[in-house]
Amino acid sequence: RPQLHSEIFSNIYKYGLGVQDALDHRRFIWHLWTSSVDMEDGFQTASLKGLDINVVPYPSRLGVAGAVEILMNGIRVGYCDIRGEGIPIGLI
Repeated sequence: RPQLHSEIFSNIYKYGLGVQDALDHRRFIWHLWTSSVDMEDGFQTASLKGLDINVVPYPSRLGVAGAVEILMNGIRVGYCDIRGEGIPIGLI
């Protein structure tokens, strides 16, 4: 899901969130070629006039992601999305 990846990247690089916070942040999905948007509760929607907004409870199943961060010292840190049932496990 490119849209999900761009949301997570934006949360990290534009808004300065840590990897875990970026994964856990509320999400939205815009259905291409329509005016329909699914978004987790917590977003301000008053300025989104003209869109068909479907608010879903947070956390929802609007995409599930995981990430690995490689620190400057070479240590790898695994992260799991609150929306899934994952667990980061290190393999050597």
